[in-house]
Amino acid sequence: MTIMTTRMRTMTTTRMKTTSRALGFDKQTLKTALRQASVLACLVLLFTGLAVLAKLSPVSLPPNASEVLVRVSPGMTSADIAKCLAGHGLVKSEYLFVILSRIVGLDQRLKAGYYKLASSMSTFQILKELRDGRVVVVTFTVPEGATNAEIASILEAKGLVDDAAGFERAARDNQGFLFPATYRVFYGASEEDIINVMLTKFKSEVLPLYEAAKKKGETRSLKDIITLASLVEKEARVGRERPLIAGVFMNRLRLGMPLQSCATVEYALSEGKNRRKSKLTIEDLGIESPYNTYLHRGLPPGPIANPGLDSIEAALNPARVDYLFFVANGDGTHTFSRTYREHLLAARKANLRPGPDTRARIR
Repeated sequence: MTIMTTRMRTMTTTRMKTTSRALGFDKQTLKTALRQASVLACLVLLFTGLAVLAKLSPVSLPPNASEVLVRVSPGMTSADIAKCLAGHGLVKSEYLFVILSRIVGLDQRLKAGYYKLASSMSTFQILKELRDGRVVVVTFTVPEGATNAEIASILEAKGLVDDAAGFERAARDNQGFLFPATYRVFYGASEEDIINVMLTKFKSEVLPLYEAAKKKGETRSLKDIITLASLVEKEARVGRERPLIAGVFMNRLRLGMPLQSCATVEYALSEGKNRRKSKLTIEDLGIESPYNTYLHRGLPPGPIANPGLDSIEAALNPARVDYLFFVANGDGTHTFSRTYREHLLAARKANLRPGPDTRARIR
């Protein structure tokens, strides 16, 4: 076996030498050619790499760069995204984007949503944004006492809904339960998603209080509590007066007296927009509406706004007082009275006081 292997090596060497001589190459020339071929191959690889990197570099640089809001829909493949990005002028090569996205496993980790991307970003940076799911998040605040119409306007201004009226319709049955707070939602979230975020917040903040009150003997429905709280929210300007206002309304309900809340009249006049008037007229107080508590006894059909936690707590724990009336003093405070005679005197005094709120509310 050893003898045969040695013979084969000898024959191969002999053939190589014979071939080199036949081609006119000597050993040194062959080595030089191989070295040159290696250098050429390295140069080809280098220039190919540089060309690839150029294709992966940003499309443009500041100040010529632009930002684009790109929507990635559920079910999109890396090829779909590459086409979308190229269409927005964000990548130079769809093919290279697809190759790299498959290497990093983008198809398996893609998070649907809107992404704010810039033409000054390289393909690697764009891939990282998509891989990490850095979708655009929008912050908005619902103030205490906002109506659904006012919330819809806030969302429309933030670009979260296209049609404020459409959001109002979608949230129609949830007024009073869209909890006032600051929220962060994904840009492009559906109306239903946004409503559910606020309802979830309401449940986490309010239901524990309501359940605790029920254990102590509370018999009113949650809807009635929130409806009363919405009246308190729209009437009160000073925090300490919330339980007092709730106490007045509860006393009137027990005695079968109309609540005579100006806030319900304003709600009826503005068809749910809750636009305030500097002064309500006698004609205003006679507007025919189930929400007009000057004409109809008891609570209105539902909440007239989305009350905050302080007003809800006041509705759950109204002050135990014997007041039946209150009038706005013009400075945000109210004067509370037990009798109608006392109330008329307070109203006259209130009308003489200077202040931004010129309404002497008689209830």
